[in-house]
Amino acid sequence: MNEKRKRFAKFTLIGWLGVVVQLVVLTLLTRQLHLPMLAATPIAVELTLLHNFLWHERFTWPERTAGRALLRLWRFHLGNGVVSLAGNALLMYCFVERLHLLQMPASLLAIALCAIANFVLADRWIFFDGPATLRIACDDVSTESDHHAAGGTALIDSSPPRGE
Repeated sequence: MNEKRKRFAKFTLIGWLGVVVQLVVLTLLTRQLHLPMLAATPIAVELTLLHNFLWHERFTWPERTAGRALLRLWRFHLGNGVVSLAGNALLMYCFVERLHLLQMPASLLAIALCAIANFVLADRWIFFDGPATLRIACDDVSTESDHHAAGGTALIDSSPPRGE
């Protein structure tokens, strides 16, 4: 399994843990504290964002976390936070208020629809560490784009420049 797939698997595992956090918090807020669903959803999402950020720092991108944690947290909130908060709130409104889906399946669907955009933002911007991140991206492309018929030459040369 290449590096990108391993990382996406870790991202997905933490995402599922976040799903549990979000659904438990949403349920507690709406059923125990009787908050309206549209008020409870952003609170549940914010707690999930903090949970996921801490786990991504330690598990998904540990080699990219030297220093600048506050910058990454800010980027995580700006990127994944905006996608998750706005996406979940809008999708929950559409699914529950307009389409009359049940809250739990609607929330699961909203979470799933935001996941891909969140991974791309996290990998390419939030936990971006410059040239090393670009090298991994190039390695992924060259290994997946097949070592075509011309003697197995990769389409993208991700090796360091020669002669420097």
